[in-house]
Amino acid sequence: MSYSDDELLPISALQHLVFCERQCALIHVERLWAENQLTVEGNLLHKKAHEVSHETIRGVRVVRSLWLVSRSLGLVGQADIVEFHPNGTVVPVEYKRGKPKKDASDRIQLCAQSLCLEEQLGVSIETADLFYGQKKRRTAVAIDTALREETFAKIKRLRQMIQFAETPPVVRMPKCDKCSLIELCLPDGNRFRTGAASWNERQYAAVLNSDGPETDDSPSVCVASMTVVFGRVLHGTRGLKQAGRINAVHQRRSRPSRDAWIGKEKVSRLNAEWLTTDAQRVVDFGFS
Repeated sequence: MSYSDDELLPISALQHLVFCERQCALIHVERLWAENQLTVEGNLLHKKAHEVSHETIRGVRVVRSLWLVSRSLGLVGQADIVEFHPNGTVVPVEYKRGKPKKDASDRIQLCAQSLCLEEQLGVSIETADLFYGQKKRRTAVAIDTALREETFAKIKRLRQMIQFAETPPVVRMPKCDKCSLIELCLPDGNRFRTGAASWNERQYAAVLNSDGPETDDSPSVCVASMTVVFGRVLHGTRGLKQAGRINAVHQRRSRPSRDAWIGKEKVSRLNAEWLTTDAQRVVDFGFS
């Protein structure tokens, strides 16, 4: 299959995809971008690598900012450096600001560059290099079968994501703190969908949509639970655990408040109770 110009995907998107699929979608699907110190330092490093278009160093032809394209893979991008050795060996070199990563994001990006060069030049590339600014030296990367297969899989995933305009849900991870898109991605906002506030909201909805217990002796679930420890209100499961009362099932018409002792802390429980009127049912809370 041969892709047209409009169907070509940026090689750099593969690095974003492996690092974080949501980051990749924000950049290449939703067209969002923001700078931070790390991205600026990376741009300066790349600018330095692109200062001279080409030169010959000890018999090795060094070409900078070389445009790459693969019609069969549907990729386009720019290589920082491509070295052409006298023996016919071609070695792409990708510049990175930091140090070698635990994931394969940089290696997959470099492999994609190698695949483009192989298609353009009709050569076979077995080794490529990553230059890391913090280490100030190169790291050799073997362009072997395993890395090629992993790169093909990521290309397929990238095309699927962009084709269907898919933005994965946010997942908070330690690496989010260094991402320039953290203010646009809002990974900390996920706690409102999975935390205690969301739990309480679901329980309130269950109460309002329910017909209530059939008889006065029927058990009802405590659908809204709060715990007060030294004046601090704790909601949902977290409050139950800290209060030492993990059983949320209570009998209807139970006492509106209970006391429990955990060490030296006195804990007051607030239980939701059905109040039936002719027109509606409401949930009433009260402190002891």
